[in-house]
Amino acid sequence: MEARAVEKSVRGSAAGIEVRSKAPFAIGVVLFRDESSQVHATVVAKATYELAPGRSALVSPPDPIRHPDEYWDDGASGSLRFPSDLAPFKGAHEVLVVGHAYPKGLRPADAATARLVVGDIEKMITATTPRRTDSTGRLEEAAPQPRFSLRYELAAGSADNPVGVDPSAFTPSGGHALPQLVPPNRDLRPGDYVPLVGLGPVGRSWPLRDALLRPADRQWLLDPVRRPRPRGFDARFFCSAPLDQRTKEPFPADARLVLEGLHPKHERLVTNLAGVRPVLRAIHGRRSLPALVADTLFIDTDRGVATLAFRATLKLGDEKLLLEIAAHDEGAGASDGESTTELDRRALGETAAPGLPFAPGGEGTTELDRSALGDLAFAGLPFPPASERGRASMASAVDGALPFRSSKPPSEPPPSLPMPPSLPAPSSLPLPAPLSPPPPAMVPVAARPPLDDPPPRAEERDRFRKAFGGPKPARVAPVDATWRCGCSW
Repeated sequence: MEARAVEKSVRGSAAGIEVRSKAPFAIGVVLFRDESSQVHATVVAKATYELAPGRSALVSPPDPIRHPDEYWDDGASGSLRFPSDLAPFKGAHEVLVVGHAYPKGLRPADAATARLVVGDIEKMITATTPRRTDSTGRLEEAAPQPRFSLRYELAAGSADNPVGVDPSAFTPSGGHALPQLVPPNRDLRPGDYVPLVGLGPVGRSWPLRDALLRPADRQWLLDPVRRPRPRGFDARFFCSAPLDQRTKEPFPADARLVLEGLHPKHERLVTNLAGVRPVLRAIHGRRSLPALVADTLFIDTDRGVATLAFRATLKLGDEKLLLEIAAHDEGAGASDGESTTELDRRALGETAAPGLPFAPGGEGTTELDRSALGDLAFAGLPFPPASERGRASMASAVDGALPFRSSKPPSEPPPSLPMPPSLPAPSSLPLPAPLSPPPPAMVPVAARPPLDDPPPRAEERDRFRKAFGGPKPARVAPVDATWRCGCSW
């Protein structure tokens, strides 16, 4: 691969930087001063991938570093096509999509719904054929299309989108033109408010970005190498993606993409980027260098490619800094002294297949190499490792209660467990005498209280017979006032 080099220096000073590369990355450098007037250099390395199902391979040569911003055919008065890659820093990590959306089945249709999923970013957008209403309000639609542009000129116009379609404006025939980029599953009528809808980059003069600048910030942007950066500068100004396409997490070198309706050949594309990342190295001497962080993923649906920009910022001193960029394959293990821990292949057996975490036909347990951890590797464990003496080995006998079987029969039978002491035969044990049922419980019966009046005597009967001419009736005993029926009252 052809070697590339980029050199930047500070006028009137010995400070400078030169970056060389033979890796499959486009490289760029931008200088700026911070609040203390210290000069910094931001190194940018950009990889290009050919989008394909499964794994997207690197493209060589990669797309070049783009600077300054590049607009569509309308120039700076239209929407932005390619934002500059040479941002000194960014306030978030972002995903950008330009090109066209493709309908279901990749056949001409009246509309297409595009879906983008990258990490925790998920977004859908619907694109339609040109639509308008006549003076009576009747909807008129154009013929089906094989693809639909994603330019902001076809979205709803507003303060956030100064180049979009105004649904409230009248056409020469007295009707209204409707936006072609709309939120999914939403029917629009003339005069409806539609938020900013799009997947592409937003220009720096649009309110989403321009409103973040103060007068001092604008002066610094005119000459960031000579002027110190104002305190409180909002780093989000260099982010050009819509707000819902930004994330706090950097993109891994093997980022996973799900694209629906965003590829000319694949209706639904699920892929991982090739896990190759750029690494900074000092050519002369040893120096601690920062890692290049992936912060901008750019997808061009028309070309079927994606680019991933990595960025790192270094402080420049009084001498020229000479660096090179090398490629590091995330799946190839550690290289060049990097502190990447790998599994010990000796623990996997000589027949272990490359890339497999286990040895075919052997045990399915992989242990870390103790040689990398030293004698204290297992000091905190309540049991010794398998290689130490005294560790109880687990028997590999077939156990019918387990949902698996051992891969090979045991070399020796497992040790038998000690039997409990023998018990006497059941016939020699005395049988307990049968128990008789207990007598029923005796409940004492309360004695009836005495009557208020004693029964009548013979003398009283005689007196009654003489006075009234008949026998005296027996008196009825009064009701016992102590009896209760059990009611609450």
